[in-house]
Amino acid sequence: MMNTVAEESFSNVRTVKAFSTEQTEIDRFMKGNKVVYEAGAKKAFYQGLMSLVASVILYGSMIGCILVARIIYDDNGITVGEVTSFMYYLLQLVFNFMMMSMVFANVASIMGASDKICELMQYQPAILSRGGDSISGEINGELEVRNVKFHYPGKPETPILRGVSFTVDN
Repeated sequence: MMNTVAEESFSNVRTVKAFSTEQTEIDRFMKGNKVVYEAGAKKAFYQGLMSLVASVILYGSMIGCILVARIIYDDNGITVGEVTSFMYYLLQLVFNFMMMSMVFANVASIMGASDKICELMQYQPAILSRGGDSISGEINGELEVRNVKFHYPGKPETPILRGVSFTVDN
């Protein structure tokens, strides 16, 4: 959302300036930024939690294997090489589960991105720029514009047009 708002604002900067909607665009960007930050914080929390669980399982299983292997070794039922081999295989197995957890995190990110793509494909702009009503027939009359002022954030209010008249005659 944040990238969309930024891209719309930068690509249409003349329109934003012309209608003096800088603050509206800033508010939209801040809202989008907050959504992205909260989603990133939530994702980081769950990734940290998954990493903690995987580490506890990895090192807990290694400690359990060492304790069981010590008891079996004391009874002359196993050699140090067999314990080492088993620990190596256990390490490989648990690391594969850790890698699978990262793949699932990426799948979740891909699903979120695909939802965003679908949302963008179905987007309907608030202001339609095609079509609209047109005036038919002959137009005669006067249009008078007085004391028109524009204001941009960070700049003083500037009078642009003073007492300008437009006459439309056919």
